Amino acid sequence: MSRFTEKALSKISKLSPEEIARILDSKTNELALRTEILDSVETGYVLADKKGSVLYMNNVLYGLADCFRTKNTNSLTVERLFRDKELVKFIKGVLKTGSEDEYEYVFEKGMYGKADIRVYWIRPSQSDRYLFCFQDVTVFRKIREEYLKNESLAAMTTMAAGIAHEIKNPLASISIYLQILQRKLGENGMLTEEEASKSLQVISDEIERLNSITVDFLFAVKPMNVKPVLADVNTVVMKAVDVAKPEAAQQNIKLSTDTATSLPNAEIDPNLIEQSILNLIRNAVQAIFPESAEKEIKVSTRLEGDTVKISVSDTGCGMTDEQMSKIFEPYYTTKAGGTGLGLTNIFKIMKLHNGSITVSSEYGKGSEFTLNLPVPRSQRFRIQA
Repeated sequence: MSRFTEKALSKISKLSPEEIARILDSKTNELALRTEILDSVETGYVLADKKGSVLYMNNVLYGLADCFRTKNTNSLTVERLFRDKELVKFIKGVLKTGSEDEYEYVFEKGMYGKADIRVYWIRPSQSDRYLFCFQDVTVFRKIREEYLKNESLAAMTTMAAGIAHEIKNPLASISIYLQILQRKLGENGMLTEEEASKSLQVISDEIERLNSITVDFLFAVKPMNVKPVLADVNTVVMKAVDVAKPEAAQQNIKLSTDTATSLPNAEIDPNLIEQSILNLIRNAVQAIFPESAEKEIKVSTRLEGDTVKISVSDTGCGMTDEQMSKIFEPYYTTKAGGTGLGLTNIFKIMKLHNGSITVSSEYGKGSEFTLNLPVPRSQRFRIQA
């Protein structure tokens, strides 16, 4: 109830019939204007309480959901409004626990064909009411799919050029040492064990190098089987740190953690996120010179707004601005023997989680890589409560 309404009710006994009529007329016009506005937008709205009773719905909803036609919301429930049982199940799940995040389904729009409908919810603060919002995301999804397709083709072109460049050197070495073997055999008709062993070892190493390039390339281009679950980010971080500790200790590097308390769960594939953190730690280990006076890597977590951040910072060699601008490009590497696909794969993993990876670095002083993961809507509400 608005303050104006409360004030008017408190003085109703002192108001004349004309004044009461004027107030009612004003509020009726205000309500009609709000209804007209809500019926002119492209989003369908349903306001329901925790019991599932429908308190309000706009006319746009009929074009975005398979509803039983009604203009009277008296005694109307979500079960009696929607035909789609899965949609009803989603709404009741939200009303019961608030644990559901979003729901998407295909809606037959008659002569207009099929439409992809996204349903999300908002809970006004200090209220037991839930507002369910229905949006047609068909055009957006097609544009996004086209964008991703074009982006994928561009990435494939870059990677194809990269792999052609990468395999050229091992193939050249193999060719040279095969020619050496042929020449030696032609000159003497035989080879010493030392000569044969040296050439064959180089050829074997280069074949292994080619295999490594091929494996990394296949991992980078094949679709990832992401299995997202609500998981504790700190637990995933600690698992990665435990795996990396022996490797860091071997290089006399201090590996420490600084994890935030009361961190919300994130919807992630724990294995892929653990792999990403582990790769960042290993990159940090390789970035620290053996002769460095300060040898430390810190893995930390924190919450900023609606984003969980996992940072891996080191006291290594750091990077120039030019290096930072290229590090996520396929086959760009500053490490001897590196394939240049490690950060590319982490970038891919983060995109599949609707997240991102960012970096800050100062040449000669160290770097910090940060994985940014969105907090699910259900977890945001839990934090605010």
